[in-house]
Amino acid sequence: MVPSTGVIIPSAGRGARMGSDQAKQLQSINGNPILAHSINRILLLESVRHLVIPTSPDLSQVTRNIVSQCLHESGRAGE
Repeated sequence: MVPSTGVIIPSAGRGARMGSDQAKQLQSINGNPILAHSINRILLLESVRHLVIPTSPDLSQVTRNIVSQCLHESGRAGE
């Protein structure tokens, strides 16, 4: 039996030190938000069963959309 693991991805930064007007977790690398890259790597771990992503209220919907897309693409949407 694979142990059940939970992961927290802090995602409430604003990117101010990067000199950007866009939150750093939403900035794109190779066409995908940085947050999506983090989620996709974590979803490769079979033991991960719980994923918590604290974010600011104004980014909650876009964060949900990114999570949903990552779960769908990984085939883990129904877990």
